[in-house]
Amino acid sequence: MNYNKLFSGIGLSPEGVEIFNAYHSRIADKSFKEKVIEAYGAFKQGNGAFSEYALSFAKQEGVPAEQLLLYLHLVFSEAAYKELQSLGIEEKYFYSSLYDLEGKCVHNKEEHGIYGIPVDHIPWFRYAMIATIFTLGRLQFQIAKSEYDVEIDGVSIKKGDTCYFVHVPAGEPLTEQACLESYKRALEFFGKYYGVENMMCFCYSWLLQPWIADVLKPDTNIIKFKSTFRLIETVESIPHTFNFIFPKQYESLEDYPTDNALRQAAVDRRRKGELVGYGVGVRLINKDTLA
Repeated sequence: MNYNKLFSGIGLSPEGVEIFNAYHSRIADKSFKEKVIEAYGAFKQGNGAFSEYALSFAKQEGVPAEQLLLYLHLVFSEAAYKELQSLGIEEKYFYSSLYDLEGKCVHNKEEHGIYGIPVDHIPWFRYAMIATIFTLGRLQFQIAKSEYDVEIDGVSIKKGDTCYFVHVPAGEPLTEQACLESYKRALEFFGKYYGVENMMCFCYSWLLQPWIADVLKPDTNIIKFKSTFRLIETVESIPHTFNFIFPKQYESLEDYPTDNALRQAAVDRRRKGELVGYGVGVRLINKDTLA
């Protein structure tokens, strides 16, 4: 793989390139290379195995885990790149799947003083490295396995069948038009390269929580997005969704900004011992639903 081309394609900063080169210069060392190979074996096993091995690897080497994770993910991206090439998928789709890597590395430096992939983001970037997630406009789509039996408009899937997870990256406004264009691009993309006609899409997000509708006005982008999904489950036991509303974390609840109704409601829930949680929604995407 041409790493310089990769770095340019994903917008990796000079600091990221420098870190990669520093680690890659050690690949001639037999011990280091063997550990990288073992890390790839763990990487293929799953998120848990890779996380455990990578953290142990970093500890053995006496290096920041975030930096080592960045290096390993970039090295392992070659396999995903080759797989997409075998399917005839254009390079731009591979690069777009990693568009937020630089932002996460910078954010980790701002929060913890180390440029690199946050440890709690190991699963997220691993999905990109195994060529299962694609950024198509405003939204991201991940090839996954359904955890539910669902039927919509005569189209049904069972648990374990292929489905698509819809992710909402932070940043640009979540407008109806932007989402519609993303769904159209997704249907075109997966139709062209994977022969898909019906996309059963699931969204696991705090945006789908029922209490959100009690806080925001019906004409807001979040409520409009939420209304396009059929809610099938809510989960109240996940604490980290609070971080999506407040990317910067504070020691005391009193320090969190409550400059809008959503943030005020999130803080109020924490004060009462309630979590933000998330909702699970589903919607069918095909030429009829997007007509």
